[in-house]
Amino acid sequence: MYTGQELKAVRTETLGMTQEEMARELGVSRPTLSSWENAGEEYVGRMVYLSVQALLRLPDTRSWGQDGLQTFRSLA
Repeated sequence: MYTGQELKAVRTETLGMTQEEMARELGVSRPTLSSWENAGEEYVGRMVYLSVQALLRLPDTRSWGQDGLQTFRSLA
C-alpha cells in the first residue's frame, strides 16, 4: 500500500506525471488525486494501490491529441 507521500513520489519521480495526467490515467479528478497525496502518512485505498501498480507495469501506448481524444499505438 502507499501513503499519500509515497503516491506523490511515484507520480513525480517514477512516472514523471502531473496530477492531471495521473488522474486521467486512474479515471479520477485531479482534486481527488490531490486529496490522496495530501493524506501524508495515511495509507490510500487498496484499489488506488492496484491501479498505480498497473500504471507502473503497462507500456505507454496511449497519447492524447490536441482535441482531447485518446489514441493508441501498436505494441508490435
